[in-house]
Amino acid sequence: MPGTKDENSLYDEAAELFMLLQDAPEDEDLCVRRDVFLARGPDAQEAYRKVEMVFAGVRQSNRKTKPVPIILFLAMLLGVGVWAYDPVRVQLLADIRASDAPRLVTLASDDKAALDALSALDDQSDDTVRRFEVLRGTAFFDVVQQERPFIVAVRDVKVRTLGTAFETALLGQSVLVSVEHGAVEVSQGDQIWRLDQGQALFVRQKGAPEMVRMDTDQIAAWRNDALIVDGMTLRDAVAILDRRLPGSVTVFGEIGDLRVTGGFDLSEPEAVLRVLAETAGARVTGLGPLGYILRK
Repeated sequence: MPGTKDENSLYDEAAELFMLLQDAPEDEDLCVRRDVFLARGPDAQEAYRKVEMVFAGVRQSNRKTKPVPIILFLAMLLGVGVWAYDPVRVQLLADIRASDAPRLVTLASDDKAALDALSALDDQSDDTVRRFEVLRGTAFFDVVQQERPFIVAVRDVKVRTLGTAFETALLGQSVLVSVEHGAVEVSQGDQIWRLDQGQALFVRQKGAPEMVRMDTDQIAAWRNDALIVDGMTLRDAVAILDRRLPGSVTVFGEIGDLRVTGGFDLSEPEAVLRVLAETAGARVTGLGPLGYILRK
């Protein structure tokens, strides 16, 4: 299970300090920051110790070329969340998967779906309801009109409709719902939103929900091997690229909240990652098959 928000924040802070000290181990200000962090008590000390263990494992894994277990360990420790990358759960539950390229499918309910690269979907439908869960990645649904309700779950966010076309995306710590045409009802707990054509909603684990407008050609643009963002946060945009890159992409600090805009060709995801990072003033550190780190 993912840690609490406080635990995740503690690991984020420990990891950022550790990475900064890798670049400048003699920097007195950074050493003081680390000592102040460790002085906060046993929880901070344990977080920093585990980060040191993870990166020691990363270096060892680079020598042995066995990166996957380290990526999973890093995700759990740094608060990325098991739900964001959980191959065991996907393997057990997913009825429909996409490999390293988008996949078009006709569901048993006669609705159409498109899954982005490395996305997975579980079909939980019965005679009374068409129900699906996005286990990983992004899915676009073109829903036919039926009496049976059509419901999609992404984490604790639920989307309900009878007939429309819309996208749902699991973007790290965010859930995105966007409507190409028609309308949907989105709920999380006792909160309910209605989205019409060209509207999108970001529901984040940290921070308030955000409703924005999108051009319809921006919605699920990955179906045409494109990424079109207009004021999206760097962290959310990078999450779209993540499944097309080796390893895992981690964004440290507030730089992930900066906004980026542009249209990009997803056939060269690393080039797109570097352009987005440059736009936001972030540095990209490549870890080979383990992935990338973005930070100031």
